[in-house]
Amino acid sequence: MVKSPRSKGDPMNFIIFDLEWNAATKKHHVSEIFEIAAIKVKEVDGMLVIGDSFHSFVRPMFHITDRTKRLTQVKVPDTWLAKRFPQVYKKFLKWIGKEDFVLCSWGPDDKREFMRNCELHHLQTDLMNKHLDFQKIVSDLAGLAKGQQIGLLTAVAWAGLPFEGVHHSALDDARNTANLFVHVYKNLSLRGKWLEIDAKSKRGRPDHAFEQEYCNQVKLLMHRRISLQLDRKQFASRCGLSTKSIMKIEQLKRVATAEELQQIQRTLDELEENPAAVEQDQKKIQVS
Repeated sequence: MVKSPRSKGDPMNFIIFDLEWNAATKKHHVSEIFEIAAIKVKEVDGMLVIGDSFHSFVRPMFHITDRTKRLTQVKVPDTWLAKRFPQVYKKFLKWIGKEDFVLCSWGPDDKREFMRNCELHHLQTDLMNKHLDFQKIVSDLAGLAKGQQIGLLTAVAWAGLPFEGVHHSALDDARNTANLFVHVYKNLSLRGKWLEIDAKSKRGRPDHAFEQEYCNQVKLLMHRRISLQLDRKQFASRCGLSTKSIMKIEQLKRVATAEELQQIQRTLDELEENPAAVEQDQKKIQVS
């Protein structure tokens, strides 16, 4: 528990939520949510307390893509037995209850996809009127430049906390985000029903240890790509990122998200385990 900086007013309730969704395709333009998880964080006698949790799979209307399966490690039978989004939505609202709350997520994407799924099923989106992008706040606290965002795995490590469970499991990501929320809450000030960075908190360059660790990680990944004799364009097509993104990440012109680093790592692992795929790419270059 962390002492709340708030001294007056009613206790505040935060719903730290995380979603996993199926990647949109040319045929199906909506990224269907297939997992919803949330953790309640409450103020009790001026202290922050992590409360109960919500977790439910959602049965999507369309098949989950292979790329989504690899990224999230979702087991399709879990979604077969689940209810459709409207039923899970109502269950989620009931779990939240009637107390005043602020919804918090790691980045703006969860809010956007939740609202899109609500619109797809003709459901109200009012609960997202009070939403906090916690990733943006932590990125500022870590001293990242404007427009740069820190990934969840990196942020948890930056805070000196252990990451519990598996990344891209909605419940594990929500739990780790809640732990991080409680940890950094002492650096935040509560104004009305919204959180803002405390003017007294340190700004500017990232912590040196965090910066050096990130640079070393990117340098190692770049050397692994070069050792495979793959140029940036080839590698970008393999890992699903743009060539420009790979270039900026390797040149340290922007901070990669934890998801991007994980995708780069996974792609390198697959290519190193399957040299034939690399040789195939090299032959394509020679033919062209």
